[in-house]
Amino acid sequence: MILARFASVLALVAFQDLDHPALFEKTDDLVIERVEKDGELVCSVHAMRVTALRLARALAAEFQLEIDGAELLPTSAVVSLDLQDRPLRQVWEYMAGSLGLRAQLRGKSISFLPEQDMQQGVSALLDEASRSYIGLQRDFPDHPLVAEALFQRGWVEERRNALTAAWTSYGMLTERFPESTRVPQALFRGGVVLSQEKEWEQAAERLSALLRLEGVAELEAPTRTALARCLAHLDRSEAALAMLDALESFLPAQTGPDVQERQYVRARALNGLRRWKEAVAALDTADARTRTAVQEAESLELRAVALEGLADWAGASRNWLLLANRAAGSERTIFLRHAARLALAAGDEVAVLFIASLPPQAEPDPELLAHGKQARERLALHDRKQPTETASERLLRAERLLSTGSELEAHALLASIHPLRSTLKPTELVQFASRYARALGERDGIQRAIELLREVLPTTNDATVRREIYLLASDMYERAGQFDAAIEALEGRL
Repeated sequence: MILARFASVLALVAFQDLDHPALFEKTDDLVIERVEKDGELVCSVHAMRVTALRLARALAAEFQLEIDGAELLPTSAVVSLDLQDRPLRQVWEYMAGSLGLRAQLRGKSISFLPEQDMQQGVSALLDEASRSYIGLQRDFPDHPLVAEALFQRGWVEERRNALTAAWTSYGMLTERFPESTRVPQALFRGGVVLSQEKEWEQAAERLSALLRLEGVAELEAPTRTALARCLAHLDRSEAALAMLDALESFLPAQTGPDVQERQYVRARALNGLRRWKEAVAALDTADARTRTAVQEAESLELRAVALEGLADWAGASRNWLLLANRAAGSERTIFLRHAARLALAAGDEVAVLFIASLPPQAEPDPELLAHGKQARERLALHDRKQPTETASERLLRAERLLSTGSELEAHALLASIHPLRSTLKPTELVQFASRYARALGERDGIQRAIELLREVLPTTNDATVRREIYLLASDMYERAGQFDAAIEALEGRL
């Protein structure tokens, strides 16, 4: 009973088979039965690691169906199913869903179609798998397969980005089933997930526990790298660097991604030891390879810290600003504070004005406002020039700055015009809306640009001006690939 239920759960996550730590060894077992139950034709399928194409052909042959869209089936994907007395349509849907596809059963044909919203389909499958694993733990708490269920649930929760549930599941496995063969992998995955949650102490404990086990040679290199990362975050940079050096001596990195990960950890440890130049060199090595979004963000942070240590205030400020553009909430505010502080140190008051003019995602930040005030005082704008310069004059100056490539200064001026937009002439209002909306679109995305245009529209009743703004919005939507919204804007709906 539990084996059947467990195999059914595995079928839900088979679409990630190449990454999935499957329960079954490599076997090739397929049984299909068709029976009539209560006047309805139902199907039972028992398949262990059978290729998707073979399963589809066997099902089609059993029920005399023609297959349409077989070329969409991944040639290397394998499926494990254990379904009892299910309607044929449901069997096809389960199989297709596990591969990120849709199945349509019509008459004597079965069609495979691309999932229109694949991520939503994957999310639903993972949710169902998570609930099923929880049910197995509840109904069979002492069964040996529960250790496997806990590990599989941890893996599923990782894919669902439910990180707390993931490391909790891995932890339950190691505590309740210390003799399970899954313990080493559970300790490693638990440590990695806790690191993602920035729970460095707990992560280090699990990774250290793994290194104390015997027979874990295949996990030793990634475990030591992950542990070194934890130590660097815990201000134990010397220990982290010593671990990396030892690792390079007896287990040198074998792949590009391994080299890259070690270099990022090394850069963090070197920053902690104030060895700034060496940190920059490590980052240069790591950044030479293709990076993930997470690695790009980490590189910006580490480089900003190292450049500040080298007194390259302007370079550090730019890196913090780039990092802020990727962040949200309080994190974004912290990064902007660093950027403004270092721009002031570099004597770039105009950059400070630009940073301080960025639209807040919550309440305006007092520290950023203070930096902006200080920059204005340095530029003698606080009491004299800014109040006496009209919106039209500022717009003219912004145009001149744009023509010379001084975009940061121009954008700061455009931001200062926004509260005074009602004083602009109709043609100037169109000019301002076009320049500022495109600047915001490049920096903050299409939604922020459209918000600006919505704010500008009530400023005027001039039909020509309003038409120009709708055309501008339509063009921006079209460039962003949002064609339905572009059509609505053309029709005067924004």
